[in-house]
Amino acid sequence: MGFLDKAKALGSKTVEEGKKYAEITKLNMEISTIQEQIKENKIAIGDAFVNLNANSGLEGIVLPEPVLSQIREFNDKIIQFTQNIQNLQNKIDELKNVGKCLECGADIAGNEKFCSKCGTIIPEAVQ
Repeated sequence: MGFLDKAKALGSKTVEEGKKYAEITKLNMEISTIQEQIKENKIAIGDAFVNLNANSGLEGIVLPEPVLSQIREFNDKIIQFTQNIQNLQNKIDELKNVGKCLECGADIAGNEKFCSKCGTIIPEAVQ
């Protein structure tokens, strides 16, 4: 086997290896996509459960007590995190000199006389 034949064989092998690794990369990307879909669905299940808990509590739900205890703990954390977010948003609004429309809740700049979303007259106290 001459030099050119060896080079050609090596080139063919390199191409085949490249194709193999490209296929592996493609399959890994598909796995990642499916794993992300699983994660999104788990989050959706959790959101549905949190919304159920917020609307009707845990009454009537039959789960082992350790699971219910964990759910209550996570729910309490979510409530605390939500309150913290609202407090931080209020501080931001204060710094930006932004109030809320009493009718629709839209942001109102300190100098606006009417809500740009619903048209409600803005009392001086809100500004």
